[in-house]
Amino acid sequence: MEWLYWLLSGVNALMWGGVALLYTAKAGQIGQLYKTEVKPLEKPSLISVIIAARNEHKALERCIRSLAGQTYSNLEIIAVDDRSTDSTRAIIEEMVAKYPSVSGVCIEDLPKGWMGKSHALYEGVKRANGEWLLFTDGDILFQPECVSKAEAYCRKGRLDHLTLIPDFHGSHLFSKWYGAFIFLSASSFGMLWKVKNPKAPQSFGVGAFNLVKRSAYEKIGTHAAFSYNSTDDATLG
Repeated sequence: MEWLYWLLSGVNALMWGGVALLYTAKAGQIGQLYKTEVKPLEKPSLISVIIAARNEHKALERCIRSLAGQTYSNLEIIAVDDRSTDSTRAIIEEMVAKYPSVSGVCIEDLPKGWMGKSHALYEGVKRANGEWLLFTDGDILFQPECVSKAEAYCRKGRLDHLTLIPDFHGSHLFSKWYGAFIFLSASSFGMLWKVKNPKAPQSFGVGAFNLVKRSAYEKIGTHAAFSYNSTDDATLG
């Protein structure tokens, strides 16, 4: 069976070698948020951040703190407890008491015809007042200028939707390898450089960061239009 091992190794090398070459050739066409220049705004639009959290007691507090510490000046944070069985709800209550920009939503039951995360985000939108909606997960950490740069990027490009692939950090080599794998796969096989072209069929959405203009969100029918879809983030994109 040694020949099979070498055959599979060769196929793997060819496949990922091709992906690496394709990514290298096209990477410049994929936007990089950290390069975005932020200019002060007199009247920044209100952005509503909606966090879907189910049993996220290990990470949720850090997530909310990182959002509360954003440099963007007009932000509301809505943390939705999706039927958690741990201390998620207590953490949300603590954050609501500590930060004026944070509010909480607690869900007890899942209606028929809905996936949990889509329903949680949809319920969060009902409490949101923003012109922009940022959908995210409870285990994401935000750099202080993340939202400011995202808003500036959308304004400059006249975008209705912006999604970001997050960095993956961890103490294990596997975490770094997994992050690189996800990014290369999505970038190359998904041909992300074509997403900006309105005539191209490619689209993309990431649950960690889906920023969408409210008018566009309502035009596509909100999460109710794909309420029973396990890939709600990609479908939104």
